[in-house]
Amino acid sequence: MSSSKPTPVRLSRPRRRVLLPYLILLLGLCFTLIVTHYFSKLADDQDQSRFQGSVQEINDRIKARIQTSVTLLRAGTGLFAASDDVDATEFQHFVDQIELPKHYEGVQGLGFSLRFTRHQLPQIVADMRKAGLSNFKVWPDAPDRDEYNAILFLQPEINRNNVAIGFDMGTEPVRRQAMDQARDTGNPTASGKVTLVQEPLGNTQQSGFLIYAPVYRKDLPLATQADRRKALLGFIYSPFRVDDFLNAVLADTHYDVDFEVYDPVTGTWPLSGASTNIPNGRSSPTLTLLPNGQVLIVGGTNYNNGSAIPLCELYTP
Repeated sequence: MSSSKPTPVRLSRPRRRVLLPYLILLLGLCFTLIVTHYFSKLADDQDQSRFQGSVQEINDRIKARIQTSVTLLRAGTGLFAASDDVDATEFQHFVDQIELPKHYEGVQGLGFSLRFTRHQLPQIVADMRKAGLSNFKVWPDAPDRDEYNAILFLQPEINRNNVAIGFDMGTEPVRRQAMDQARDTGNPTASGKVTLVQEPLGNTQQSGFLIYAPVYRKDLPLATQADRRKALLGFIYSPFRVDDFLNAVLADTHYDVDFEVYDPVTGTWPLSGASTNIPNGRSSPTLTLLPNGQVLIVGGTNYNNGSAIPLCELYTP
């Protein structure tokens, strides 16, 4: 009688039990990714919403401040319309009454420039000296020209503003372009970027701009461009330092937004000073027009030293 060895029995765990932990881990990872993506998108959407809201509010505040300044200029033109002869004393009283520093922060002053011919120049100088400005002169002397647009009044009467008295603004191309447009249209017009003649030298120097409102002689027709050119008496204007103007606009609110001011004359974004993290203005950036009409500004070089700028911003035309 022969004996046989028992056949070994191989035990194996069900395949489903082996895969189950990995399946649970995979599902957990997928769930984590989905939740992470959802909250990341939610945070991005909230950041974008806050950013757009801040940008819109800044735009609105700047526009409102500009409109307030334009209203001031229109009030100045009304002074000349209501008076037969506005002298320095009457102009000073007008500016004192509106309390310029208190109600119009960021505005450096309110001035009047007179248009006159070369033949009228000696009489204008004599009249201003007779009125008390013993050292008054129209400057610069060059180039020779038939028409002058010299500053006669600029209030408040402080040392910085007094430097500008007598300056012929028509000799500077950027100012002249704005003045010509204001004269021809009859509307207040802002200049491009300039350095104000009263701007101090040194590290505190800022870029500036001016807004001009034309003043026409009374009882003359203004229907056509030719009529307005003939009737022009001069300009009521306000000079602005860009940093002071923007700081006044943003003084009472903190915005977690950095921005630059675009200068269409030079095609650059000179530093505004109200921006805290953008180190310098930029030139030669890469521009991309987005579907919503905004412009994506990428890279470029430092406006002052030519080094690369690793920053990008959105610009709303």
